[in-house]
Amino acid sequence: MFKTLAVVGGIALIGFTAVVAQARGVMDHTPEQIAIEREAVEIVAQVEEVARDVGYHAERLRDLAQNAGV
Repeated sequence: MFKTLAVVGGIALIGFTAVVAQARGVMDHTPEQIAIEREAVEIVAQVEEVARDVGYHAERLRDLAQNAGV
């Protein structure tokens, strides 16, 4: 579930950034705004990576719990 939320959140943020860029025009962006948008995209990528790691470890714990219960 966390992975799904992270991916959906990332897609929504990137989509929102694209819509804002079109609405305002790319030339209206200041270098600071462009830097903030790039940082936001990097943060979303990091959240997605963490979500994959959490999913991986949750699966390992589930497997260990099943094996210990045998």
